[in-house]
Amino acid sequence: YFQAQPQPDLQKWRQGWPGDFDLKTEAEWLDWEKTYRDYILACARVADSCAVDLFCVGTEYRKAVVKRSPFWKKLIKEVKTIYSGPLTYAENWDNYQNVTFWDQLDFIGIDAYFPLSEKAQPDLAELKANWKPIEKKLEAFSEKHKKKIIFTEYGYKSIEYTNAGFWNYQEDSVKTSMNAQANAYQALFESVWKKDWMLGGFFWKWHFHDHPSALEPEIRTYTPQGKTAMDRIKKWYGKH
Repeated sequence: YFQAQPQPDLQKWRQGWPGDFDLKTEAEWLDWEKTYRDYILACARVADSCAVDLFCVGTEYRKAVVKRSPFWKKLIKEVKTIYSGPLTYAENWDNYQNVTFWDQLDFIGIDAYFPLSEKAQPDLAELKANWKPIEKKLEAFSEKHKKKIIFTEYGYKSIEYTNAGFWNYQEDSVKTSMNAQANAYQALFESVWKKDWMLGGFFWKWHFHDHPSALEPEIRTYTPQGKTAMDRIKKWYGKH
């Protein structure tokens, strides 16, 4: 499957991550809504013309989806007049419960960077055990809305503490670890990936097309290219 997941540049508003994006005045919000609407509808036209399998109307706007819920609901209706395929929205792992328009979408989209362990090198058994309470919450949420969940993003860097939440550590101070990345993927595949309410997901991310350094083992970024994690991914995606 190919998912179109637009991620606009927020520099006009001097802001970076959509999760922190916030505005002070109604005029500012209306200005942003107009430009965002134009952008998303243009992307929807491209997605429909290319027969893209899934279209995502937004990514991690944790404040905007709460403060401007009517805008999103209207936008989704407009997207449906342009794009004929299924729709989702990608909300961050700690805010998906606060989205009020899941009923208008085909799938619940979650960017699944759930912190699982504070250890540098947690073993597979611990990671799987720590997925269990998350599994229960996701299953209940799926049943409540009668929609399957898709991990619109999930992934792990090839460093120690990769399950601790990338925002909780100084990356330059930790060691490279292909095993930590591989175990993180394996734990996800052996837990939530097998559930009936799980539709699947898109790993974050494939960094290089033909860059030679993609196969260098010291790379610490999210890409699984040339790393132990790649074999785990191939195995589980190959089952579908």
